[in-house]
Amino acid sequence: MSLMKVSRVVAIVALAGLFACLPGCSRDPAVSRDQGTPVSSGSLTDAAAEPAFRNTMTVERMQLLLRGLDLAAPETLGDRQAYVQLSRDLSACYQALEFAGVGFQRVSAQSEENGCGFEDAVALEEGLVTYRSPESLVMTCATAARLHLWERQIVAPAAERIFGSSLASIEAFGGYSCRRVGGSGPLSEHAFGRAADISGFTLVDGRTINVLEHYFSSGPEGEFLRDIRQGACQVFDVTLSPEYNADHADHLHLDTGGERVCH
Repeated sequence: MSLMKVSRVVAIVALAGLFACLPGCSRDPAVSRDQGTPVSSGSLTDAAAEPAFRNTMTVERMQLLLRGLDLAAPETLGDRQAYVQLSRDLSACYQALEFAGVGFQRVSAQSEENGCGFEDAVALEEGLVTYRSPESLVMTCATAARLHLWERQIVAPAAERIFGSSLASIEAFGGYSCRRVGGSGPLSEHAFGRAADISGFTLVDGRTINVLEHYFSSGPEGEFLRDIRQGACQVFDVTLSPEYNADHADHLHLDTGGERVCH
């Protein structure tokens, strides 16, 4: 375990002890955990009025941090061990999505005669922004988690840095699709719900960035697309762009199938 991870664990464990104590500990040594002082109705009203933020340090979020599965934590980016955990522990994956504020619906297992299908999947609706797709954007939970990690830690910051504007939506061609590579090759990772095709982005100020039109441009749109393509290689197993071949001229192919390609 790296020194950074050890330091993170020590800090989180210390916080966990503090949070475990908060409900029953008192600064007055004369008051025991079992004999806490009464709480006034006024203090209850004040507490109820406080907003509940998704990223507050709850016990559940501390558990995610300890396991390296907090999608809002910078150290999760590029952590291949975390990516493996998201694939192996479905319950933890759902929890990671929920605590990141991702909007999704669980999808029942699906199996087709030709080998396509998945054991678990979600229909992704929104992360920091809305996803727009011609059909339901279905993919495995682990793929959705990594897509959100990319959106939150690569795409959104790049939009702010390059355009001075926040994202409004992400345009996608789709996720799960029972098809073969190139139409006649082996089954695509899309056939197992382990891939998503991203075609463009819309900013809050109304500007649109389209992979087909802007990827090779010399302006800020091209800079943005190439930047987030490079960032995707830290998150996904395979990242394919218009630089790869003509079949990817209009989208970024992002998959979690295990093979390592960045192009």
